[in-house]
Amino acid sequence: MARETQAAQSEPERSPRHWKRPKTEVEEVDGDEEEVL
Repeated sequence: MARETQAAQSEPERSPRHWKRPKTEVEEVDGDEEEVL
């Protein structure tokens, strides 16, 4: 049972939504940097 709980917690952490969030922030910064250049 404890192992299943850990696997469930790992699933949301690996979710694409979680990865998409930080990627969007990086993309925004990239756009700002390009404008400054």
